[in-house]
Amino acid sequence: MLGNVREVITITGNSVVGDIAIESFRAEMNYNNPEEVEIQSWFEAREHYKENREQCRKDKADFEELVYSEQEKLLNQMKGENK
Repeated sequence: MLGNVREVITITGNSVVGDIAIESFRAEMNYNNPEEVEIQSWFEAREHYKENREQCRKDKADFEELVYSEQEKLLNQMKGENK
């Protein structure tokens, strides 16, 4: 029996300075329950992080804002369908 099937929306991004991807971001959102969101980040070039920390933090905040904006759109869409 097939069980535990869930549709997932995946959003990815990078913090890039020059031509170097320093940090990567990935978010997964449960399509059927958008309240379930998991955001991960990891270093691609840790040796460049310290000198670019401010930009990486801004990029991470921008990525999170994008994810939560998409979550809100999906939640509003679901509310509209349930009226």
